[in-house]
Amino acid sequence: VDQSSLDYRLATFRFVKAIYEDQPVDEAGLDQVYRTLARVPVAASVEAGLLHHVTLDVYLRQGQWAAAGEAAQRALFYFERAGANGLAFYVQLYLIVIDLAVGDVDAAGEAVARAARLKRQAP
Repeated sequence: VDQSSLDYRLATFRFVKAIYEDQPVDEAGLDQVYRTLARVPVAASVEAGLLHHVTLDVYLRQGQWAAAGEAAQRALFYFERAGANGLAFYVQLYLIVIDLAVGDVDAAGEAVARAARLKRQAP
């Protein structure tokens, strides 16, 4: 494993850990997430998806529904590309919350159906 690979993987782990430990990620931290994303190789779809998931969580906590939805779509893209259906399912749950928060019940229903399909496909 080369040093640059270790750097973005370690940074990804650190950001995901912060989210799961309920540590706040401020604007400087968010900038670091985006700088880390710029270093992630194209083939590292899971890591890219995880970093977008971090931005999703930050925006969701701030009530920035549109930005959270965009981050969710990016995370979903990378997780689906990697065949990580379990992680994609988890992002669909976020999309359900976002859709309900903005009052789009129809979109939430569609997200529930997508989540159900992903759940059936997850290992």
